[in-house]
Amino acid sequence: MEDAPLHGITGDGVDKDSRQGVVARGTVAKTRSVTPMEHLPVHPDLLRSVLERPELYGGTPLEKEAFHHISSGNDVFIRQHANICPTYLLPIIQKVISSQEKRPASTFVQTAAFARHIAKIRSISVLILTPWNLDKAQSFYAAKKLLSKFPSLRVGTALFGRSPAAIELGILNGCDVLVANPDILIQIIDESAQSVEIRRKLARLQAVVVEDADILVRPRSIPGLQYIINELIRNEHGEKRSRIQGVVVSATALDGPIKGLADTLLSPRYECLEAPRKTQTKYSHSNDNKHELRRWQKNHGKVGGR
Repeated sequence: MEDAPLHGITGDGVDKDSRQGVVARGTVAKTRSVTPMEHLPVHPDLLRSVLERPELYGGTPLEKEAFHHISSGNDVFIRQHANICPTYLLPIIQKVISSQEKRPASTFVQTAAFARHIAKIRSISVLILTPWNLDKAQSFYAAKKLLSKFPSLRVGTALFGRSPAAIELGILNGCDVLVANPDILIQIIDESAQSVEIRRKLARLQAVVVEDADILVRPRSIPGLQYIINELIRNEHGEKRSRIQGVVVSATALDGPIKGLADTLLSPRYECLEAPRKTQTKYSHSNDNKHELRRWQKNHGKVGGR
């Protein structure tokens, strides 16, 4: 199958797509009200984790809207500035927990050995695509904190800062949430000796999140995003698999290549959420992932001993 292009995104970042499919029903009002945690339908142990770490949920209007729409299964675009806990993460983690509870085998996990066996055969539920390396992937550390009281649920990584062998082992041993850099994930998928098994793990994704999309739609990163969408999100006819929920998070407005990405990944009537305007600071990360990828490839070469 030929690669389906990312509509509206070209290699030079020009928006070619003039579709007007966005319905901004979820735009957040500029208010300072908070949403008490007890009003959100979350697992009691997840609630405890959040109450113990208030930085994981601030109860803002944007968080309330994001929780409602993501929990309802809607595709969502979120305009959120950096340096705060990802707004999408709490409802995404709750969906992972709910999905696990519905699996018949989960009620029979009585030993550590059996739990490890279940993890190995379980598919990855959520893929979070991020431009950052391991040290700066805030979503990875926040997800681990949210799942701290669920030892059978795991968060894996495919990021700069880890060896190919460690990445491969983490995926094969089982993870429910995978935080990945597109370039690293592509190498693992294509070049690992366990490529078939890794693809199987990714074949039943429930949700795909693109965070810091304003960075990932830069020209050098677009081919990787297109490849991931074609390989994991679309079926053999080039159509998006209906069961996969999409979330795009960006610090910039919904226009240009960001809109092109949203129109490609998300369903036509996706929700558009935005925080009240105020002075916020973007990430100050200075690493260039192009150089990171070259250094990673130089140090590790092809994965899986191939």
